[in-house]
Amino acid sequence: MRSTGSYRVVNLTKQAIIATRARLAASWWARAVGLLTRRRLEDGEALILPKACSIHTCGMRFPIDVVVVNREGRVQAVVAPMPPWRLSPWWREAGAVIECPVGTLARSSTVAGDRVTWSPEPPSGPPPSGQPLTRGGF
Repeated sequence: MRSTGSYRVVNLTKQAIIATRARLAASWWARAVGLLTRRRLEDGEALILPKACSIHTCGMRFPIDVVVVNREGRVQAVVAPMPPWRLSPWWREAGAVIECPVGTLARSSTVAGDRVTWSPEPPSGPPPSGQPLTRGGF
């Protein structure tokens, strides 16, 4: 999968980390392949699909949690979990879709209406996925 850098994904509303090692699928090919070549996602990992309005899990080997955010970073929909061999609805207002390991959204209490952002991962490691941010956070 061609993706760029490592990103931290944060639920600003809940002050909780969704992912510490998210990849940004920057190219058309990286978005098309997505997680198809992966056997699993580890806790703290995620895939950010910018400009995605729908996704599928056809050919995937594992279920995922899905967060759909609009261009302002507001969560439009949460699918937890999305099993393999499924097609998502078309989210007209979507600005990006974030694919995470199952259980991530429950641990971070992420729901529709929350505000989510991502930024390049800082050199020092943040708390594990779903843990509250410390004073030095965003």
